[in-house]
Amino acid sequence: MGTKNGTRTGAATQEAAKQRPAQTIRYGRLKAAIWRQESDKGSWYSVTFARAYRDQDGNWQSSGSFGRDDLLVLAKIADQAHSWIHRQMAQDAASVDNGQLEEDGEGPGEVPF
Repeated sequence: MGTKNGTRTGAATQEAAKQRPAQTIRYGRLKAAIWRQESDKGSWYSVTFARAYRDQDGNWQSSGSFGRDDLLVLAKIADQAHSWIHRQMAQDAASVDNGQLEEDGEGPGEVPF
């Protein structure tokens, strides 16, 4: 993949631009974006946190820096992100298990060997 003027070009950049968070959790100006990642070992999730603010020109900007008054809200958002990821991973595992059971032709509760 080449670079032009310090930016990446190619299919990976286009794919990254299209990628959307699997889930977004907001409280006021604070936001958690939960990202689903795929690898040869399966899916995993990561979380980014941001605080929205207006700059001197009145344009909305985003920061990864949080003040004292943001911390408890940030903790609440982090807790909800953690719970969402655990629920989603359980659903992912259940859908994989259901797919394997159907392929193997085994019923529920049977030992697969």
